[in-house]
Amino acid sequence: MRYLSGHDTGMYEERSSAGLLEQDRNKGRETLSGDYDARTAVGESEKGGGRAGSETEKVCTSAPFSVKDTLVLKGMAILAIALHNYYHLLGPVSENEFNFKLARSGVFVASIGDRPLQALLSFAGHYGVQIFIFLSAYGLAVRYWDTSETWAEFMWSRVKKIYPMFLLAISCWLFYLAAWRINPAIVLYQQFGPLLLTFLGVENIVPHYDLPPVGPWWFFVFIVQFYSLWPCMRWMVKRHGFPALAILSACSLASIYLVNGTLISRWSINLMETPIGHMPEICFGILAARYGFIPGQMSGFIGALMLVAGNVYRPLWPLSFAGALLLILWSYQIAADTLRCSAALTRLGQYSMALFFVNGFVRLPFVIMAREYNPNDSYIGSGLLVRLLLGLISTLLAIEISRVLCDLEKRSKGLLGVWLSRSALGARTGEVR
Repeated sequence: MRYLSGHDTGMYEERSSAGLLEQDRNKGRETLSGDYDARTAVGESEKGGGRAGSETEKVCTSAPFSVKDTLVLKGMAILAIALHNYYHLLGPVSENEFNFKLARSGVFVASIGDRPLQALLSFAGHYGVQIFIFLSAYGLAVRYWDTSETWAEFMWSRVKKIYPMFLLAISCWLFYLAAWRINPAIVLYQQFGPLLLTFLGVENIVPHYDLPPVGPWWFFVFIVQFYSLWPCMRWMVKRHGFPALAILSACSLASIYLVNGTLISRWSINLMETPIGHMPEICFGILAARYGFIPGQMSGFIGALMLVAGNVYRPLWPLSFAGALLLILWSYQIAADTLRCSAALTRLGQYSMALFFVNGFVRLPFVIMAREYNPNDSYIGSGLLVRLLLGLISTLLAIEISRVLCDLEKRSKGLLGVWLSRSALGARTGEVR
């Protein structure tokens, strides 16, 4: 039995966006203040380093989105994702996320009049994932573009960033199961293989495995794989510039069109669960960070067309994700001044990694209660209200658990830092003696 599974989404961009990035410009590094917005600052980044001829690439020397912007975007995205993960299990509306079915769009249109909130979140809430993909690439392109770290050093820095919280979330999941009188030992035994593959970041490329034990954890695997690809992608873009981004996006779409169907039918491997399937969103993140790209009105309009057409016409479906991203980013610019003032969205952005990890299993008892309250699938009157209240309670509980986990992570890192400092001091004292 697979617990808490389903075609769910959610993720958190790995870097600590609440801090300031200070980098020395003369050493190929940059400065990004939390409230600094230098959309017009353009300079040159030299590269080549002894290769056949030196190359110069025009890049934006500062990122177009401030730290405040990234927190607000994360807060909006994780809220949409958490509510989507609850609502889409209630039916009848579902999403074209990992595969395409035209009937889903028809059900969405037929349902939007009777239950607009549930229909919209069930069908489109998963597009919050595109924001996290974009911000993940954006953050790395701002912070780790000119570092001299080896692949192993970079991966270790990312492991230290996300694995402690993931381990806390796994522990919380087991305690949560026990609280609802589900034997965690049995679940752990049954799901040990998929859980181990998820922890190793390879679950989605092992044949004949479905989503992880907790559905939204698929994006944990996704982000680990993205980290492993990042040094190579960075090298390609630094060497070849914008054409490399275009080629990466084109190869991604070609893979979806040409081989994804075969991979799914033969081995149950879906490229839409991997960075390969979402390379255009990744490239948009790099484009924003390195070239100052910000979607304008025309880009937003094109994105809306791609989003709509991709949900009604199968050949255009792979383009719908990039279209949703363009539309969201353009819409955000319109309301940015108001949204930046939201302390609630900022706080959600700070909790977004933990909230991504926990919302998938927190929702389960509330989904069961919502289904049992309305066994005949009637969506009128008190049924809608009860489902809404249960969804809000589930989301608020997930937020509170996320806050606790963030506090635990912060304290554990502080204790670890003190222990390491004392160990180092003791070692130096012993050497002196």
